[in-house]
Amino acid sequence: MFFKLPSVKNPKGPDFSKARKIEKDFGIGRLSFKTNPSDPMYQVLPPWESEAEKFDVTDNSIYTNKISSEEKLPEHIKYVTFYSNSWTFKGGQIFNRSCGRLNMIGLVYRIENLAVNESLFNKKDLLNTCLEIIKYDSCQIHNERSNDNTIVILPQKWPNELGPLNAQWLKINNINWLYYEYLSLIDSSIHIQLCTPLSDEHIIQINFPITLTLHNAGNAFQGFTQIPLDNFRKYILDIIYSLKLDIHNQLSSGSGLKSDDKGEKPVIEATPDHILLAKTVMRAWSAKEYTNPKLKKDDDHRASYEDVSALIDKLVQPTPLPNSYPRGEVMHNYMAMQILKDEEERAKAKMQEALSKSQASLE
Repeated sequence: MFFKLPSVKNPKGPDFSKARKIEKDFGIGRLSFKTNPSDPMYQVLPPWESEAEKFDVTDNSIYTNKISSEEKLPEHIKYVTFYSNSWTFKGGQIFNRSCGRLNMIGLVYRIENLAVNESLFNKKDLLNTCLEIIKYDSCQIHNERSNDNTIVILPQKWPNELGPLNAQWLKINNINWLYYEYLSLIDSSIHIQLCTPLSDEHIIQINFPITLTLHNAGNAFQGFTQIPLDNFRKYILDIIYSLKLDIHNQLSSGSGLKSDDKGEKPVIEATPDHILLAKTVMRAWSAKEYTNPKLKKDDDHRASYEDVSALIDKLVQPTPLPNSYPRGEVMHNYMAMQILKDEEERAKAKMQEALSKSQASLE
């Protein structure tokens, strides 16, 4: 077999043949998977893989709803981190410099106050819960980017990310897992997420954030066009297909524990309006930390709308993975665009209030 040296077009990550087995005991179930140790040069505090091997997920005291120092999930959605790791993907033949990082974050969510007839083993109830988590975790917004130094009095609100994308159900060691992706429109990062019910009110969610790093490519369009994601995805899929989940069914309705080959497989997806707006947003940021060497300094270094549109059309195209089911009903993520609309209405109201006060002071 021909061996390819690592390069920006062929970034080299961990050798999965050297991965070791990780086991987590949740009290009501057990999860095992394989990963490589983290890079010793990129340790953090607390260290990667410092989480306990055993978690009693029925103990409410282990959960939090804090996303950051300023952001929180609603009180009925809480989580605990059961695993974390990080790996470097290198693309230099001489200095072997990093051209990207892959993290893995494993979470158990506890969803409280579900209706009597609701269960996370019901796929639509699970998808609605995923969409609610996405609302708080992946629907951040920003003001539109101006590229000609003009001052916009009432800037349009834009989404930071696009998703869910490429959603599908995977059969992994006789358990059904929901797979979907989230794409940054500003920086060159993409999140791959996987989830499955652990009980009627618990979800296992595994996040794989990929962050690309390359000189003169500090934005989403340049990063995704210059660094292929294939090797990142391959390593993620190696981990995903090593997952083995054993659920003790005393706290579950029992429905959906094993894979249901014939059952309905609804999926979640970004709305067409969200996808269309994403093309404008990604293009606006396509000159961030990037200079086209063929152009003069004061020229417009952004990518063409046609090139950005083609890239997003490619990224949003569903790509069936091994052991995937045919996609069923599509449940759209309307919340992302609704948040933009609500924020714009609030901004208009504040502007009108300021104008009214200014006019009153002149009378």
